[in-house]
Amino acid sequence: MTYPLTLILMPWGRVGSNMVLNAIAHFHKADVYNEMLTRIATMYASEPLPVIAAHQADWLAQHATRATLKRPTVVNHAALSTADPQGFVDWMERESPQIITLDRHDDLSVALSSARVAAWVAEGAARGEKRNWAIQTDVDFRPDIDPAVVRKNLESVSKGRAMLYDLVGSQSHLALYYEDLILDLDGCMSDILRRVGVARNPFRISSRKFGGSDLHKLVGNPQDIAGIVAEHAGRTVITA
Repeated sequence: MTYPLTLILMPWGRVGSNMVLNAIAHFHKADVYNEMLTRIATMYASEPLPVIAAHQADWLAQHATRATLKRPTVVNHAALSTADPQGFVDWMERESPQIITLDRHDDLSVALSSARVAAWVAEGAARGEKRNWAIQTDVDFRPDIDPAVVRKNLESVSKGRAMLYDLVGSQSHLALYYEDLILDLDGCMSDILRRVGVARNPFRISSRKFGGSDLHKLVGNPQDIAGIVAEHAGRTVITA
């Protein structure tokens, strides 16, 4: 029996992928791998790209080869972490996964969210706490964020999106956006679950953890970030 293999491909992160993966994993009917190739890239960051690429290829061979799957399998991958784009494309052509791209129209929200959650985890580490890469909406957390970090994150988003387009090329895929999840979370998840092979209807999600948009409630130094917000006027929900 051949089981479905699904690739969820995102530019970088902060696009709702954790919520999607948690919903899939909830039914315990699929193997779900979250950004394993990113972990490999981080683990071997000091090594040359060919070494990182080899480790990523080994992981895909062990865990994402259709002929050896034991049940439906989902691989979530941030395109920016691809060490060998052509090798990854070769894997996609060889294994023919169902492809779901997950992106976000609001680049500034991605960049600022990433900066905030990094500060959240760093603060926890300084206190001897191990924190998840998520900030609950009921937590008042307003760290000072370096504008240079936000701009660097914006560059990462753009590079990741370009890489995503290069990897997918003309291959058939389902394109979803974070904003789609906000508008119709149940509908999006039902569609995703059917493709993954763990459909359950009707499907409901009780938790909708979408963050706020008031800059003054997100950071402790809004005056330093306000200029970047102004540059993205009309393209972001964040208000200064």
